[in-house]
Amino acid sequence: GEIEELLSTESCPENIKGKLDSILEEIQYLSSMSNRLLLIHSMDTDNFQCKSEHIVLADLLRDIVQDAGIISSDRDINISMSLDDSAEITGDRELITRLLWNLIDNAIKYNKLGGTVDVSLKEQDDHIQICIQDTGLGIQEKEIPNIFERFYRVDKSRSREQGGTGLGLAICKWIVRLHNGIIDVDSTVSEGSTFTVSLPKHA
Repeated sequence: GEIEELLSTESCPENIKGKLDSILEEIQYLSSMSNRLLLIHSMDTDNFQCKSEHIVLADLLRDIVQDAGIISSDRDINISMSLDDSAEITGDRELITRLLWNLIDNAIKYNKLGGTVDVSLKEQDDHIQICIQDTGLGIQEKEIPNIFERFYRVDKSRSREQGGTGLGLAICKWIVRLHNGIIDVDSTVSEGSTFTVSLPKHA
């Protein structure tokens, strides 16, 4: 907070602002890593208690997309949504929020400048299907089996530059499994990726 205050001060010299920017980026990266490691620790313990809450997914997705607006506008990414307002599940709201945020955040950060992200939500019998499609660089077929592993990053230099920790998708997979769901990805190099999450209405 103090660093951000200094950066907003007009009297702060430009060379100092550059150094403070770098420090702030490292703090944010380490903070993200710490938070995710704490969640990873929860993944490794059998006594994690998953809450059971009523979640209207369309409302939750709209809130997440709105919060992601700063990131998407900086990269000139257009986000479209096709949402079934009746799609609801019972689950842990905090974890489902993290799941959807991680997937949408990735779709923005690893997209092409001026690209698009399509978010769809629909009911399928006793399941809810959420698809997040981007126009990014895509993932090579040989990499796909590994992307949900901890600390695995397809492009290590690019991921680190974007603040990636290599934990986001591992956490997503854990959250989906905790809710008795399935997560899958379909990707074409140079065209983009589609992450599909299928969750039972009652986990």
